[in-house]
Amino acid sequence: MRLDREEIEKLVEEVSKKLELPEESGGVFQSKEYRKFREEEEKEKELTLYEKACRLSERILKINPGKEKRRELQRAIEFAYLKITPEGAYSFAVLVGLIIIFSAIALTGAGIIPITLGLFVMMMGGVSIIFLANYPVTQANLFRVKASSDIILAIIYIVVYMRTSPNLEGAIRFAAKNLTGPLSLDFKKILWDVETRKYESMEEALVDYMDKWRDNQDFVEAINLIKSSMEQTEERRKAMLDEAINVILRGTKKQLEFYVRKLRMPIMIIHALGIMLPILIMVMLPIVILLLHESIDPTLLIVIYDLVLPITIYLVGMRTLEYRPFGFSAPDTRLHPKYSPIGRIRVFLMGKVKELRVLPFGLLVSVIIVPLGIYLVGLADPDDFFMQLSYSLVITWGIGLGAATYFIVDSHGKMNLRKNIKRLEEEFSQALFVLGNRLSLGKPIERAMEECVERTKEFEISNMFRKAVENIRNRNVNLYRSFFDRDFGAIWNYPSRLILNIMKTIIDAARKGPRTASVSSISISRYLIDFQDIEEKIKDSLSTETSSMVFLGMFLAPLVAGVTVTMAVIMIMIFHQLGGSLEAISSLAEVPGGLPMNMVLIGGWGAMGSVIPVSIFQVVVGIYVLETAYLLSMLASGIENGPGDVIAMRDQAGWTILIALITYSFSMLLTYQLFGSTIESIFVGGLV
Repeated sequence: MRLDREEIEKLVEEVSKKLELPEESGGVFQSKEYRKFREEEEKEKELTLYEKACRLSERILKINPGKEKRRELQRAIEFAYLKITPEGAYSFAVLVGLIIIFSAIALTGAGIIPITLGLFVMMMGGVSIIFLANYPVTQANLFRVKASSDIILAIIYIVVYMRTSPNLEGAIRFAAKNLTGPLSLDFKKILWDVETRKYESMEEALVDYMDKWRDNQDFVEAINLIKSSMEQTEERRKAMLDEAINVILRGTKKQLEFYVRKLRMPIMIIHALGIMLPILIMVMLPIVILLLHESIDPTLLIVIYDLVLPITIYLVGMRTLEYRPFGFSAPDTRLHPKYSPIGRIRVFLMGKVKELRVLPFGLLVSVIIVPLGIYLVGLADPDDFFMQLSYSLVITWGIGLGAATYFIVDSHGKMNLRKNIKRLEEEFSQALFVLGNRLSLGKPIERAMEECVERTKEFEISNMFRKAVENIRNRNVNLYRSFFDRDFGAIWNYPSRLILNIMKTIIDAARKGPRTASVSSISISRYLIDFQDIEEKIKDSLSTETSSMVFLGMFLAPLVAGVTVTMAVIMIMIFHQLGGSLEAISSLAEVPGGLPMNMVLIGGWGAMGSVIPVSIFQVVVGIYVLETAYLLSMLASGIENGPGDVIAMRDQAGWTILIALITYSFSMLLTYQLFGSTIESIFVGGLV
């Protein structure tokens, strides 16, 4: 019987009461903390729109995907904890595709859309069937990537626990309690399966669980080393635990180096779709209008620029992220007193701290600026191309500023919290090494912390140890309470889940004597330093690819788009002026029935501004620039930080959109001033 996500969490909550350890243990899996986890995950536990649509589609038109396809979908659904069936996923894909295809046929038959656009929409219907039929597989791959970001931290948590308490079940419980990503849910299910005797032991459960992660051999090998260490002598056991850390770190570096090499082709595709193809379309547009002005529908341009190209870039980007190997999880900021959920900010109003939604601020910016732009475009002279271009740019700015405001306001404070926690964790690894060295000399923990404070006084984290020493002396409390007392504990001013859990482990080790605490401190410090070093090396190796994507979204794509839009508008202006002049010449000639082809071309020249108004053309391309900037920033952030790091993605997206908007506007207006004004003066001067 397969358990879905709600059942797993409900059952584990019942079992968690039996799993509680004493207050001062690092392996606590308390029902109170689990209830808090459930509250935080409440939104995720509800049926998503996709899951609801699949269930409805299965009731309307149930389609069997076939034996092989069903097996593939079932495995993906179980891996990603989706609350659907393979038949539901396949039925939804076919139903959506058929709706799109038949809608296109109906609209084309009624003459509402041209045949070319109708054929294109029908083709998109077929593509949607393929995409949606494989959507559960895509979600499983993304779930694997998000979970993989916690793999290194999970191994570190397990090894840290096992060094002081060689209990595999307790180590898995410790990791499950302290991880915050999808991997935590997997570990909780393992705990439940062992508790309900589905497996006789944790070792047996892990053997079966490793089949789920068989594609990640380094993770499997690290877990096997940890399991095997249980049967070894004390010295050999610790050596194998150290090797488990080394295996996962080496594997991370090796896989990401291979991933960097594979990024070249997606970047080339995105470059072609993001720059080359749009340029060709914009350059060819005036010629196409000239020759086929009666057949051109502006809707087709909107569909290509604002739907087809962005969707294609999105699919290429998602495909790239699906195969991102495991990396590093972002620091958890939820323990910070200034923490606010995604989409909300903390502000002081009337002497109180309140959380406000950010979305209304972004919408307010767009609602004010976009109507103003529409009003100005309505006032512009249809024959004044520069005025149309400038006024329509206000609409683009309204859309872009609204999006940038939303992303930047939401993420800026959260990124500062994250950077602060990251800095504290880096300082902590250094301070922990100093503490271990002092303890190795046989000094009591209190004296060792005093010397640690003196040697790391330039670090902010040293104040944590200083306050703990003061608590021991002034309040006459034990080591655990000096750090973790809810009223005066030193740990609470340093809201890092990693620091909190490591200190619990060190305190547990200190009960066994200074030497045990020393070995634990130095070993854990080495794990953390190696973890931080390889994280920096991997980010350096990815920096070339991610920087090129950010540069493409911020500068190159908007710069080229701005210049090309202006040149296309100048060509339209030239053809428009020539069309008017040739029509005047033709009317004066009064030659009946002569040169029909020339008359067709003359009509095309005169229709330039009416087929696709300059203002609409600019807004269409401007929206494409904003979409491209957003997608490229999300892809760059996803490659560097993982697709689950929403805060980093929003921060990158906000600044990329803002800079792209400035670059696009500047290049467009500057190019028009350099070339457009010269062309206008030629016509005004009567040279043509």
